[in-house]
Amino acid sequence: MLLDLSAFENATESIFDGISVKTIKFDDDQMLIEQINSRKYHLTYSNNVALIINILEKYDFLNIVTILPKVLQTKCHGLLGNMDGDKLNDLIFPNGTLLSTTDSNEERIFEFGESWRTISANSLFYCRDSLQVHHNSSYLPSLTNNVNTSYLTPAQENHNTEL
Repeated sequence: MLLDLSAFENATESIFDGISVKTIKFDDDQMLIEQINSRKYHLTYSNNVALIINILEKYDFLNIVTILPKVLQTKCHGLLGNMDGDKLNDLIFPNGTLLSTTDSNEERIFEFGESWRTISANSLFYCRDSLQVHHNSSYLPSLTNNVNTSYLTPAQENHNTEL
C-alpha cells in the first residue's frame, strides 16, 4: 500500500455502500483527505476545490482530476485552461500568448506549465510553510520521447478500467 491513512492519529473510518473510506483533516480543517482504496484519494479544500487522485503504479502514472465549484469555472486561467468550453483557448501563457495546437509539442507544453509555476504570494492554497519547501524546482518530466513505450500502450488501453 502506497499510503494508508489509518496510520494517522486523527484518521476516521466510515463505510459507504460497503466500501471502507478512511478520512483525515489537515491544516486546521482546511483540507480533507479521503482514502477510497490503496490507489484512489479524494482531497477537498475548504473553498470546495477538490482533487481526485488515481495512482496507476503499474504504469508509473498519476491521474489527477480537478473539480471546481461553478462559481470558479468561468473565472479560471492557467494550467486548467479557461473552463469556458473552448479547448482552443486553454493554453494561454501568463503574458497572454496563446500556445496553438500546431505548436504544442511536449517541450512547449512543459514550458507552458513552468510559466504558471506559483509563488507563495499568489497561491490559491494555504501553505503553513514556505511554498518553496514543498516543490522541486529542478524536476524535469520524462517526455514520451524518453519514456519506455512498453508502458504507454497498455496504459492507454486500460485507462478507463484502471481508474
